[in-house]
Amino acid sequence: MVALLLAVSGLPGCWEQVSVEWFPQMKRQLAVQAFETLESVGASERVEAFTPPEGTVAIGWADVADPASLPVDAQEALVNPTKPSLESLANGKAIFDVTCATCHGKTGGGDGTIAAPNGPIAGVLPIGPGPLGFSLATGLTDGHIYTTISLGRGRMPSYRRIAPADRWDVVNYIRELNGQLASQQTAAAAPAAVAPAAGGAAQ
Repeated sequence: MVALLLAVSGLPGCWEQVSVEWFPQMKRQLAVQAFETLESVGASERVEAFTPPEGTVAIGWADVADPASLPVDAQEALVNPTKPSLESLANGKAIFDVTCATCHGKTGGGDGTIAAPNGPIAGVLPIGPGPLGFSLATGLTDGHIYTTISLGRGRMPSYRRIAPADRWDVVNYIRELNGQLASQQTAAAAPAAVAPAAGGAAQ
């Protein structure tokens, strides 16, 4: 009797798992299982697994313009809405170190671990100070850098998985790498020229 109980307890919980001929009702129910293909539905009408419904917008992205829908001049003219605060720069650095530094290097000089001569990818463009002694980012608009992160450019893939607000933080950090924030702040702090009074000399 003990041996019989042990043998029964060792069997799977459902008899149908032992044999499809024994009590197969659970396998023949109408419920649709995960990833099951319904032969009764035409291929053109099937919804692929994990495909969101048409018009679905990710949480927090509803008011973000899609750069791909903008003409090139509008992409270039996009204005960074995020001030280069310490919090923004810290977040931008964290994302840059994980996502960008592999190719562009820790300082953006195009000398990352997988960029030549360290790795197989040649011609990684410098976007910060480095061994090449120059940076392309200094001559690019914030919109250009943001759009490149969003859509990719040349051999660089799109990084749309980075949230839009975080992309602007990366833009701020790239400006910090190039020493451009200090010059921007200096220009903003400079006193405006005083217009001369009528009939008088400028002070």
